[in-house]
Amino acid sequence: MVTSMRLALLALGFLSACAPQLADTLEPRFSSDAARCWPFSRAADAGLGCVADTGPQTCGPGTMPLLGQSACEKVGTTHCASGFAPDPSGWGCAEVAADGCTGFERPRLGSPACVPIDDCNQPWPPPGATHFVSPTGPVDATHSRSITAALVAQSAAGGVIAIDTGTYAEALQPTLGVALLGRCAAQVIVQSPGGTFAGIKVQGLAVRLEGLTLRGGYTGVAASGGADVTLRHVLIDGARERGVVVVGAGTQLTLEGAVVRGTTSANALSGYGIELQPGTTATVRDSVLTRNQTFGLFADTSSTVRVSDSIVFQNLADSAGQHGVGLASNGADLTLERSLVRGNREAGVLFSRATGTVVDSVVRDTVGAPNAGGTFGAGLLVQGASQVEVSNSTFTRNDAAGLVATDASTTVTVRDAVVRDTQLGSPDSTGAAARFSARLTLERTALVGNHNFGFAAVEHASLVATKSLMRDTVPETTRPHAAEVLDSCVTLTDVALLNSRAAALLLQPDPACPAHLERVWVDGVQVTSTTNRATGIAMQRGTTELVDSAITDVQASSVFVYGVGTVAKLERVSLSGSKAPDGAFGELVLALHGARVEVESSDLRHADGVALLFDDATGTVFDSVVTHNRIGIATQNGSTLEAVSTRPAEVPEKHVVVGASTVFDDNQTRVGAGNYPVPDPF
Repeated sequence: MVTSMRLALLALGFLSACAPQLADTLEPRFSSDAARCWPFSRAADAGLGCVADTGPQTCGPGTMPLLGQSACEKVGTTHCASGFAPDPSGWGCAEVAADGCTGFERPRLGSPACVPIDDCNQPWPPPGATHFVSPTGPVDATHSRSITAALVAQSAAGGVIAIDTGTYAEALQPTLGVALLGRCAAQVIVQSPGGTFAGIKVQGLAVRLEGLTLRGGYTGVAASGGADVTLRHVLIDGARERGVVVVGAGTQLTLEGAVVRGTTSANALSGYGIELQPGTTATVRDSVLTRNQTFGLFADTSSTVRVSDSIVFQNLADSAGQHGVGLASNGADLTLERSLVRGNREAGVLFSRATGTVVDSVVRDTVGAPNAGGTFGAGLLVQGASQVEVSNSTFTRNDAAGLVATDASTTVTVRDAVVRDTQLGSPDSTGAAARFSARLTLERTALVGNHNFGFAAVEHASLVATKSLMRDTVPETTRPHAAEVLDSCVTLTDVALLNSRAAALLLQPDPACPAHLERVWVDGVQVTSTTNRATGIAMQRGTTELVDSAITDVQASSVFVYGVGTVAKLERVSLSGSKAPDGAFGELVLALHGARVEVESSDLRHADGVALLFDDATGTVFDSVVTHNRIGIATQNGSTLEAVSTRPAEVPEKHVVVGASTVFDDNQTRVGAGNYPVPDPF
């Protein structure tokens, strides 16, 4: 909706008789002498003033412009780890791995084809075997027809039991440390006899399993009492409550080349692929966790887990329709490195009251669960006073959020990452978000093509971004801005916001912390098909400091400042190219309804409408150049214009004070008189 306000008729003759004229030709602070321009700017190509040095006009995928830089700067992932390759889009990495693997094959990072879980043609029997099992073989002191009989025949810890081809309906419970070596997972099946028996139960022992399948157990593997269990090239398939459960302080689990899949349960909050209870430790390498209920892996309080070179995908909701998270850390320390987390539900990776790192990984295609107003699925969800560091990772096509930090004392630091193509699962869909007093730091991070918001900080959160890029954001039509800060703190330094729709950034900062934007470039903001509004930065609450920055090529207003108590401080800012495609708007600075704007040492040029329009607002303009605009400055709806030779100590409400050091040059009209339409707030 556009509201029309009456302009006070202020031609030069109506100014106070004792006030100096608005200068036409006074020596400006900025001239064509480049030495007199502020940092990150250059002398204008023609005429007076300085404009931002925006460097290259076009930077390709994986790069960004920085004010004052002559070359494009690298942004996002620095390299693709083993098992990954550059994404075809040029933004981030994508896995090299097969899809649709079944039976005794699995996907493996770095292989475009499915691979066998292990090699069925390896030499047999294995070197060092002390006992031998075959369902049709001899029976004597070292030969058995069941695995249980071979375990009973052990006389000392450290034995090696070689298990030949066959299906063994058994529930294993060793009493001494042992290695159980099957011919291969496809040929050695340990089938559950039913009931609540585990496929293998290990208490306080060192046990190694290789080359076999544990199928259908109530629990596939149960380790407790300080046990040290290694599963290498093992398939745990179709367990009925837990795939693997690790219990008791000091109990350790190692998975290597293993698959845990298809764990189910009739009970809600059950069916986990792997559960680590408090005080336990796990290492998961080159393994697959898939189609398990509730969680692919759940690590509880004070446990420690490292997942590397692995694939965690398509884990499922529980029997009540909840969760389906890939990896969950509840008070644990979780490290994820060189891994793929794909197609899980609600969250790819979840940290709650936890610590951890995500390195060299890809988290993508998280499926949303029903949520108010839509669905919610986050690639990375960090909550409950967690501390997490992310580096050199890619988050793509997640349902409603690439990554989210939420809750007081939660801190997430993201370096060299790409967050792209977040889908519109809900009205709050965001590439990267900080919520409810959390702190999110983005360094050298690219937010590309996300739906609704590229980034957001809401409810007393804190967002700090340096050398980062947001571009090609697709806003949802009822909330027409590409990024937002609501009741939160924000600091942006060396940030580019490019090719947004409607508004690049809405600022309603927490009154306790002014928004600080330094060396920020906003460029290419366009109207949408449903609105004729576009704004570089909209400020509608609190105080915003915009320093050494530029806003260029906006289809309406470069800076929109609205509301009583809203203060915008612009210092060494270059504003250029506000367009008015439908004949409305086209201002460089638009101040409305009690707002206050302070313009210092800045350059304002090429506005289709008014360079500086104050409507029921207060302002100061000093040491600046206003040039090549249709109208230089205008006031209306109670605002009055005054030219001064010295800076006043105070500026009364609704006064707009222009210093004699500000130069108006080559505007079609220096001081406007008319009835200019202005937009409602965002």
